Parts: sequence; C-alpha cells; structure tokens
Amino acid sequence: MLSLMYIANVGRKKHMELLKKVRRMFDQSSRAEIRKDTFFVYVKIPEDLQPIPRGEKYEDSLQVRLESLKFGRLTGGGSELGENHPDGTPSVEFCGLDIEVNTLPEGLAFLRNALVELGVPIGTQLHYTLGKQKLQDELHEAGWLEGQRRTFLHPGFGI
Repeated sequence: MLSLMYIANVGRKKHMELLKKVRRMFDQSSRAEIRKDTFFVYVKIPEDLQPIPRGEKYEDSLQVRLESLKFGRLTGGGSELGENHPDGTPSVEFCGLDIEVNTLPEGLAFLRNALVELGVPIGTQLHYTLGKQKLQDELHEAGWLEGQRRTFLHPGFGI
C-alpha cells in the first residue's frame, strides 16, 4: 500500500510540475503579445482567400522573411466573410494579417516590398499608428500611396 501511495504522490508531483511549466509558457506568451518596443501593423488584403490558402500564399513566407531579417513577426490573421458565392460556399470580403515590426519606417518599407513580391492585389492596405495618428498606406496601380489618414479599425482589436 505504501508503494502505491508513493507512486501516486510522484505522479501528482510530476503533473503539478507540468502544469506550472504550461502556466509559465502562457504567462510569457501573454507578456510577449503586449510588447511596448514593437509597432503593430494590420495588413488588409481585398482577396477572396480562405484561411489555409491565405497562410500558404502570404503568412508562411512573410513569417520566415520577417524573422530571418529580424524585422518583426506575424502574430495572427483572419478573414472578413462576405456574401456567399452563387454555389453557396462562403466568400471572403478581405483577409487580414497582424504583424509586429521592430521599427516602423523600415518595417513598413519591408512589408510594402514583400507584399508586392507575394502578389497582393491593388487595394491592399497597411494600417498603423504613428503617435496618435491612425494612418494607412494603400497599393494603387502606380505604387503605394503612403501616410493617408484612416477611419477603418482592426476588426478584433479596434485600433
């Protein structure tokens, strides 16, 4: 009986250690999400892409490029659903990418170039805040129109 209690205590102890490690991981990731030394950029792409194709076309490549060049990191993505297609399948009005860049001017320049290389459509926008100004850059046929005031807010964060 004593050996069974010992095994149960050891198992409980290991379980508690594992729970503590998981809590620490979540605590660290939560703190990382609220970093004050980075700048948030929302990329609004007017393209009918479901999540997996969006990841394959944009997110995977951007994540690798951002991290390898030390410009920042991709922190999320989403889709704004539109009206269903005639066949009943859901359409995407636009998709978005959440990105943290380490420096705003260099990060925006990097994103403008990288997104064009990845083939984003005309009308793609970069939303960011400079001081208290909510600004956007928008891709036109002649190139990027930079530093325009914006009223659109991030669908999830309202920024």
